[in-house]
Amino acid sequence: MAGQNYNWKCVFSYDGDDAMYELNQLIELFSRIREEVAQNQLEEAILDIQYALKGFVALGAHEWYVRAMNMMGVVYALMENEGMAVSCYLEGLEYADEHGVKAVSSILYNNIGSRFFALSDYTKAAYYYQISEEHLLANGPVGTVGEEEYYQLIVTTKFNAVSCCLHNQEYELGKKHLSDVKNVLKDHSSPHNLYLYEIYNCCYEWYTGNEKFPRKKIPQMIQEINANLFSAFSLKNIIADLVLLLKQMRMDKEWLIVLEFYQKQAEQMNSISMRQKVLELKMDYHDIIGEKEQYEECCIELFELLEKARELNNSERVRALNMKIDLRTAEKNVQAAEGKSEHDSLTGLKNRRAMNKWITNKIQEVKNIQGQIAIGLADVDCFKMLNDTYGHLQGDRVLKEVAMILSDCLEGVGEVFRFGGDEFVILLHSGEVSGIEEVASCVLKRINRKKIKNENSFVLPFVTMSIGFFVTKIDEGADMDELIDKADTVLYEVKKHGRNNFRIYHSMEW
Repeated sequence: MAGQNYNWKCVFSYDGDDAMYELNQLIELFSRIREEVAQNQLEEAILDIQYALKGFVALGAHEWYVRAMNMMGVVYALMENEGMAVSCYLEGLEYADEHGVKAVSSILYNNIGSRFFALSDYTKAAYYYQISEEHLLANGPVGTVGEEEYYQLIVTTKFNAVSCCLHNQEYELGKKHLSDVKNVLKDHSSPHNLYLYEIYNCCYEWYTGNEKFPRKKIPQMIQEINANLFSAFSLKNIIADLVLLLKQMRMDKEWLIVLEFYQKQAEQMNSISMRQKVLELKMDYHDIIGEKEQYEECCIELFELLEKARELNNSERVRALNMKIDLRTAEKNVQAAEGKSEHDSLTGLKNRRAMNKWITNKIQEVKNIQGQIAIGLADVDCFKMLNDTYGHLQGDRVLKEVAMILSDCLEGVGEVFRFGGDEFVILLHSGEVSGIEEVASCVLKRINRKKIKNENSFVLPFVTMSIGFFVTKIDEGADMDELIDKADTVLYEVKKHGRNNFRIYHSMEW
């Protein structure tokens, strides 16, 4: 609720019932993160994972920390950031080894293997799948890995190894893995796993000379795909294998059904890599059956998609380069100037340089009267979405508008500084809660009243703002960076609970 003092005394506690309560809360949050990932709410998932990681470390919940790092890797993989995904997996492995929780390491090894699989390095992928299996067999269902998850992990790892063997044409080894899967499925089956088993079985029967078997089995399996019983994401590897099989079998009708299903799922996930794969497969289809016009349409669509991907990549590189150039130029200008500017050129607000000076004086003043200081950190919700949708010029206009509102609401009661990007630091003359609530309510109401469009925001279809306040007494060891960092932690809590709001936190509750 807006303006509510949020007591974190129990959060991250190591003692008794409070610690157990907080752990259960974090585990419940982890379940919601999985739902966010399934619904492609990836930015929200990252925020929640970051919060969960802090909690799991503080509570000494090492296995859950490793799971959270793994989930972070999964999210980055879905965002098609391979480097960050692998970094998360490796950090998780290092942490698991350091804290002796190797039972969950199998999950990380499996996902590292999947990254190599995505890059078509099937030999290295198979290597990591093997390590994953070895960890599973060595540890069994232990810790957070219950019996049900344990057997699912074995099945998943085996299926991944089966797919690698298929691509490496190691049919005998692949059939052995498939036989192992069948044995596990006797006692631990699910419709999804049985479906995967049947598809791989058809593949291996075809490639080893038994052509009648898949011709009898496949039509029914295609109907199940077409009924949307399964997601393309969970089946993305096997779908590519199935498409290749249908191509060789010349089951054109079924081939097209699978492609159309895959395309629909790729569009829903808004995955460039999946859409690229679909278009490549459709080009192959139209080429084989002689549909020249459709083939050319796919070629054009693929070219446009690759151009978009290249532009996105280039824009990030250009932005990074411009930032470096701007920074270098700014440094030179500062050094050359007789007087150093203390105002932000875009918003007209005082900048970080002015903030540091003001804070030094304010801290001394507060210390002399043994009073409190209130520090707020505010940022525009989903500002990146706004820039991406309407362009940076509109983003600049919004920052100017927000700066004006902040200045008006803080007149006579505090100071506001542009901290960087869409972030603003608020420093109030008084640490009284009523005064803080009045300022925060003024800011949020006025911004909401403006109804500046931000249609792709996941808060509201217009610009909103979140603010976190940290109130503390000033002592001799006061460190402004630390105080701002604590305000940032409160701001994160606001974001976690829905944004477009504010919270106040007192140092005595920390």
